[in-house]
Amino acid sequence: MTVSIHSERGTVDDELQKLGILIDETERSIIAFALFQSVTEREAAVRDLKERLSVPVKEFTLSSEQQNPIQLLLSVPNDERAVVFFYNAEDALPRLAGYLNLQRETFLDTPHAVVFWVGEWGLREITTLAPDFWSWSSGTFDIRFERTEERTPVVDFALGEPQLGFEDKGDLLRLVSWYQGMIEEYSQEENPDNAFIGRLYARLAYYLFLVGRLADAEDNALAALKRAQEDENLGTAVDALGIAGRAVHRLRGVTEAKTRFAEALAISEEHNMPAKAATMSYLLGAVDLRQGRIDDAERWQRKALDIVDRLGFEGEAALSFHELGHIAAQRFQFDDAERWHQKALDVFDRLGWAGPTASCYHSLGEIARLRRRLDDAEGWYKKALKIQERLGLDDRAASSYGGLGRLSKTRGDLDKAEMWYRKALEIYQRLGLHQDIADEYEALGELAELRDQPEETERWYQKAREISEQTP
Repeated sequence: MTVSIHSERGTVDDELQKLGILIDETERSIIAFALFQSVTEREAAVRDLKERLSVPVKEFTLSSEQQNPIQLLLSVPNDERAVVFFYNAEDALPRLAGYLNLQRETFLDTPHAVVFWVGEWGLREITTLAPDFWSWSSGTFDIRFERTEERTPVVDFALGEPQLGFEDKGDLLRLVSWYQGMIEEYSQEENPDNAFIGRLYARLAYYLFLVGRLADAEDNALAALKRAQEDENLGTAVDALGIAGRAVHRLRGVTEAKTRFAEALAISEEHNMPAKAATMSYLLGAVDLRQGRIDDAERWQRKALDIVDRLGFEGEAALSFHELGHIAAQRFQFDDAERWHQKALDVFDRLGWAGPTASCYHSLGEIARLRRRLDDAEGWYKKALKIQERLGLDDRAASSYGGLGRLSKTRGDLDKAEMWYRKALEIYQRLGLHQDIADEYEALGELAELRDQPEETERWYQKAREISEQTP
């Protein structure tokens, strides 16, 4: 089942034009609903509408965890009028309806235009459960497309190479929802395109990995791998193995991850896929470094760099610069480590890759802490944390909490160190990251030891040992 932005009846274009005029030419706040049938047609309409608008667009994804649009709306500054798009309203019902009814005046107190993108069921629920809010709306715009035999350009865009330039967690959650919707939609076709759906699963797995849903990422990567193997789609198979390996690395340790990466590398090299071979070399280097195989790790990163330099992939080269910084730090070559991280940071910052930028900030904080430049370290950690919290990269934020804990311990502030360690531990427990949990238990044991609390010390150390023994 596919859609096109060009409806034979012209009604979709008319509706988008009317909605665009309402947003652009109304100076006061407005509330509108855009009715769609599938995520592909929604994304096609969103892209078209953005090209028509003269005001900036802010986008938020509602969910069972984020049910209150008011919090999100109030995060948009009032000094410049914007249009605020809310997606996945259905996932926030029924509590969303209560927020809309009880706080409807807040929508009118801002200068912004608000558009809820909803399906038929969501629209019906809102009109039924939030009638007072509904009565204040400026109308519903029907963005339901004619069906055609061609996939829309937005689907081609969705299957492009993953990018790392995200503004916030809402961007990532929207992409997760988008790919889930496309898989559901295209799986219902009379003759589903197995290879195409496999590519969608691989993309979904990638974004699930970024938002920290590691078990879901692994499951979807394996679903992609199954379809890729059935169709002998080697490119998708390599991507799926890489994502599954990344998820496994965080969930269960390096042994299984290395097997996935090595298998993907062998396919890439045998079938002349140099960009994918570079990615797998980079990942193999990362796991070797985790195992303390520093020379092997450097060889892998140098191999990856040789490939991406030939291809002109600047961002991917910066990822290896960053890893070479970690390698130099392991050798206590801190000047070299700072140079590599700064070189990577310059590229990430210019490309707008916020997640890797935060990772560089964190690494520079680690080096500054080890060099006893404690104020500098705190500044780097907090710069990293600000981005990580904005993007919703919870496991990375936990790393920065841990860094701040180690910094507080160095300063002798054990109470503050414990606070940071417990914040990190809470996240790792929620995500099921066993080795990271063990590391935080050990850190808490060290604090108890400094406080001369032998029973508490042994309790934490024992918990750390039990988990470490179970982790490959």
